Parts: sequence; structure tokens; C-alpha cells
Amino acid sequence: MTNLNADSLDGLSAAALQSRAQVFKDGAGGARGSHEMWNIPLAPGDYAISYTVGFDNVTASAAAPASMRCYVYTAGPSGSAYSAVQSAVSTGGFTDTYANASAAVTVPASGTTRLICDSSTNFNTTTGVPVQFSAIRLDGSSAAPLTTLGRPIPPKARLGR
Repeated sequence: MTNLNADSLDGLSAAALQSRAQVFKDGAGGARGSHEMWNIPLAPGDYAISYTVGFDNVTASAAAPASMRCYVYTAGPSGSAYSAVQSAVSTGGFTDTYANASAAVTVPASGTTRLICDSSTNFNTTTGVPVQFSAIRLDGSSAAPLTTLGRPIPPKARLGR
């Protein structure tokens, strides 16, 4: 076909069909106390989100283990939801430890989205590695049930032993 020029596909313009990732970064690093929260300015809708947060200088011992967690919090007029939770506990502390998670989230109308991290002790975010939050808009997403496949095969059976 010569000179084909389609201005739309199924009624949608080329601009509407593009995937646009939004990436938010906080590259400051340094002392954060035991709780830090970042507001993520997303428009209402469904998103595939992911984040990375580097923890550093979290001290701990066997007698006083340290815990850390990060999660995404969305809230709107009809309630709130927590998703993409990543947590850990250590008796040796955390140095250059990263919290990474991803999830599908819905940002409600008149809603708020936050990335929240906290620790049982004060923490630093890793200098030179930014806290990063990414979101890709999912138009027309749907949810389906997840079905279990049953019990896993024991390791020895998998190896033919």
C-alpha cells in the first residue's frame, strides 16, 4: 500500500496509543529518620508501578534486630489501599540494601499516592542511587483470579534423586 496515512486506529489517535512511563526520583540521599514519605502526583487511573529505595547505615544486633519496609499507599474518598510491600528483618543491619517491588494499583479520583518507607531505627537512603518510582498508565486493565497449581515438587524429586 503506497501513501498509507492512518490518523487513528479504532477511533484512537497515535498519541493516545503511546505508552508513557512517568519516573520520579529523589537523588538527595542521606539521613531520613525512621520514616520517610514521598508524594507521587499521579492522575486517577490504573497503573503498573515499581520502585527502588536504597537503605544504608541501619544498625542492628541479635538483641535488637532492625526491620525495614516500603510500600505504596493510595487513598481516595472511599478508602485506602496498601500495595507493593517489601520488607526485611536483619540482626546485622542494612548497608546498601535495596527495597524493590512492583504492583498494579488504582489511583482513585481525588486520590493521593505515596511511597512510604520506615525502619525500626533511623536510616539513610543510599547516596548516589536515587529513590526511584515508575508508573505506566494501563488503559482498560482488568483483574482475573489467580489459580494455584497445587503443592510444589520437592527439590530432590526435581533433580531425579
